[in-house]
Amino acid sequence: MFSYLRKALCLIMLLISSYEDFKKREVDDKIWLIFSPIGIIITFIEYFLNYIDFSYLILYVLSIIITIIVSIIIYYSKLVGGADSKALITLSFLDPINFNKNIIHPFTSIIVLTNSCIISLIIPLFLFTYNLYRILNKEKNICIINWI
Repeated sequence: MFSYLRKALCLIMLLISSYEDFKKREVDDKIWLIFSPIGIIITFIEYFLNYIDFSYLILYVLSIIITIIVSIIIYYSKLVGGADSKALITLSFLDPINFNKNIIHPFTSIIVLTNSCIISLIIPLFLFTYNLYRILNKEKNICIINWI
C-alpha cells in the first residue's frame, strides 16, 4: 500500500514541478518543502506500523545521505540546476529504496538520475542521425537544431 502511495506522490510532485519549470522556467521551493516532510512522515508511519524493519530503515537513511551528497556535487559542478538537485533529494525522501530484481542498487533517486543521463544521450544520437540523413540527401541548409 505504501509503495503505491510513494509512487503516486512522486508522480504528482514531478508533474507539478515540470509544469512550473515549463511555464515559469523556475520551480518554487514550496514543492520540495511540502513533499519532503510527507516522505519522512510516510517512512515513520511504515516503520512504527512494522511494515519495514530496522535494516530497511538503515537503507532508507543511506539512500537519502548518498542522494544529498551526489546532488550537492552535481549542483556545484554546474551539471544540473538547483531544482534538479532538490527534486532528487525530495525523491529520496518520498521513495528512498526500490527493490527490483533487475536493478544494480536499490536507491530510487540515483536510479532516476542515471536513467535520465542515459536517456539524454539519445538526443545527440538522434541529431547526428537526422543531420547525416540530410547530408546524404544533399540538402543545402544543414542545421543541428533546425527541427526545433
